[in-house]
Amino acid sequence: MTALLALLALLAPAPSPSLTPQAVVKLQVEALKTNDAPKPDAGIAQVWAFASPANKQQTGPLERFAQMVHDPMYAPMLNHRRVQFGPIKVIGDEARQVVILEPARGPAVGYLFILGRQPPGGPHAGCWMTDAVIRMPDEAAPKTITI
Repeated sequence: MTALLALLALLAPAPSPSLTPQAVVKLQVEALKTNDAPKPDAGIAQVWAFASPANKQQTGPLERFAQMVHDPMYAPMLNHRRVQFGPIKVIGDEARQVVILEPARGPAVGYLFILGRQPPGGPHAGCWMTDAVIRMPDEAAPKTITI
């Protein structure tokens, strides 16, 4: 079983300069939709893989990050039913995208994903990674996105 989990980890998407910011957001949102497959919190671990070094420094280690995602502020992202992706805005090395999720229970919730392209010289040079995910206030979050 351990060998299978190790193989699955190798097959999981990893940061790459070839991934667009839209692809990075989509990978993370899809991972959280099936958070407990193939093992508990596998989706959170996938999201952690795309957290920028600065993000990891503030939210890590992984165990602490997982607790944060299970908190009511972010829990609607776990095992959500539907998602709408807003248009992405890229300015230089920063990208922002609003994502509206329909959680398993309750009303739609909006999140703002903020990504940064990692600088040259580091282990993830040129990769888009998540600097922050901010829950939008319920009254400010659009319930649908028109593109």
